[in-house]
Amino acid sequence: MSAINRSESPLTLWRCPNKYKKLDELHKEIRREKRSIISVGNSIPPLIKSFKRLGVPRDIRKILKKMHIRKPTSLQMQALPAILIGRDTLMMSLTRSGKTLAFCLPLIMGSFEEEHRMNFIEGEGPVGLIVVPSRELAYQIYKFILKIIDEARNYPKIRVILCIGGVDMKHQMEILRQGVHIIISTPGRLSDMLAKHKIFLAHCKAIVLDEADRLLDLGFEDDIRIILSHARPACQIILSSATIPKKIQEFSRQAMKDPIFINLSRQSLSKLKLTQEVEYAGHDQKLLKLLETMQKTNPPILIFCENKIDADKIERFLYEKRIDVACLHGGKEQNERTQAIKDFNRGKLDVLAATDVAAKGLNFYNVRHIINFDLPKEIDSYIQRVCRAGKRAVITTYLSYNLDKLLLCDLKHFLEDSRQNIPIELEGILDGEDEQVTREGNCAYCKLPDHRRSSCPTLQQERLKSLLPI
Repeated sequence: MSAINRSESPLTLWRCPNKYKKLDELHKEIRREKRSIISVGNSIPPLIKSFKRLGVPRDIRKILKKMHIRKPTSLQMQALPAILIGRDTLMMSLTRSGKTLAFCLPLIMGSFEEEHRMNFIEGEGPVGLIVVPSRELAYQIYKFILKIIDEARNYPKIRVILCIGGVDMKHQMEILRQGVHIIISTPGRLSDMLAKHKIFLAHCKAIVLDEADRLLDLGFEDDIRIILSHARPACQIILSSATIPKKIQEFSRQAMKDPIFINLSRQSLSKLKLTQEVEYAGHDQKLLKLLETMQKTNPPILIFCENKIDADKIERFLYEKRIDVACLHGGKEQNERTQAIKDFNRGKLDVLAATDVAAKGLNFYNVRHIINFDLPKEIDSYIQRVCRAGKRAVITTYLSYNLDKLLLCDLKHFLEDSRQNIPIELEGILDGEDEQVTREGNCAYCKLPDHRRSSCPTLQQERLKSLLPI
């Protein structure tokens, strides 16, 4: 009977404080604009600017403070209220905006509430499930959650398991048999465990799909549908995504109920205190240029390239120059990838060469310099790379002479929105929007100053309304 009661209640008992409930829609929207937040949906809760007002227990707030997390990020101010009241939520942000904490904290709070109400019994759970596209990302989230709950000594013990390939499941299964609160898994391993009836989702309250765009790009759509079919219809769905391709639009229409969509406007990117530079270089010149470019800053240096052939080539070249380097791509063994990430973050490596696919969603600490060996095919991928940098880092991008003009225009607009100096190589590249902004001095869409069409929050909001199941 206790398990049935668990599944019928929402993830947490938190309710929006009356002070915020009294805000009218105009004031809510003004608060969002100040934080560069775009929200689309019905009955969107207001932004809440403190963890205390969000119902985060005092001891957990102290733990977050030790982790140098003193107040919610702009994205968390909107996402946490939406998730805590049980709404299906889709978060999109290209920056380090705190998406991981935005979905982990409600799962942790909900698990504490469940265990406090009634101890989990053998085989019970999970309360929350997090599905991710890679083992590295699963492990990163697993360690992040453990860091919080292991410090929470005055709260009931909650159990978390990591369900991925390459990990000995014997110990994890022992925890599972005791009753588990949170599972972090890759789609393939989870589908297998569900098929073998080793994991049950009948009473799961929230399912998180992290890096949802990448999950679908990698062909996990069928696995995800199987996973969702094991959950109850009322289960809360939370998506975290860097982009919203058509697959995400279709998936959200089919799987989500009255969702709230939360996006961090591109205007927020101007707050990144980075120095972005571009240089033209032929493909044969790039390796020789690397040594010169790397002299701009001290390590750690992260080098992004489009394919694993170039990543391997960079690793060999720098190794021959006696530089501590490793590379990260899908062709490497799991233990090699894990070790490379650990060594780079611990300062044992000066340089890491990585492909976008291998590095997506992973955290790299205190990166002083990012070198884009190639300009990616889409500006959003460029922004994702940029956001791997630490504070006051340098970004150097190599441009080839045959790049698409529209891509170069996007790069130019992003540099302008980021308050960067426009290099002479890009100054002469104009499109219709440039001409209109130059002539009128305002956004070509909403006619307001201080931004251009490419980062116009009004236009972004209108586009989102047309794309999503609102």
